[in-house]
Amino acid sequence: DAALALKDAVAAVESGECLVVYPEGTTTKDPAYWPMVPKTGVARLALTTGAPVVPMGQWGAQEIFGQDRKLHLLPRHTIHLIAGPPVDLSQYADQPLSADVLRAATATIMAEVRALVGELRGEQPPAVVYDPKAAKHPESSGAAAERRTA
Repeated sequence: DAALALKDAVAAVESGECLVVYPEGTTTKDPAYWPMVPKTGVARLALTTGAPVVPMGQWGAQEIFGQDRKLHLLPRHTIHLIAGPPVDLSQYADQPLSADVLRAATATIMAEVRALVGELRGEQPPAVVYDPKAAKHPESSGAAAERRTA
């Protein structure tokens, strides 16, 4: 239940704990392993509590747990992590937590995450973010078709 998880996360942040949030809520479904369309919980948590969001990128975990959903522990794999500076969400701070504000703040956070993953990969992140829902129904979204051909 997302509402209960958010309540617990807010309590944890307010008591001084550090949380790790994976904004997509799952491992990426992007065929090229880029971060995909996220959920807005990380933005809601940050804007509710005022806690900083430190974006992190990782590369290499897909060698251990890829899209086949099986663990590949051998041979050993290297995972690279990088953290960026806290994301500036000040432009959203005094706004009501509407769906548009949450989506915009989440997009700001994820742009930083994608840039960090791109830095680790030595590549430029794709201009269009993969949306697994649109990929299931490509006729309903030109973005999914554009992403697949990019």
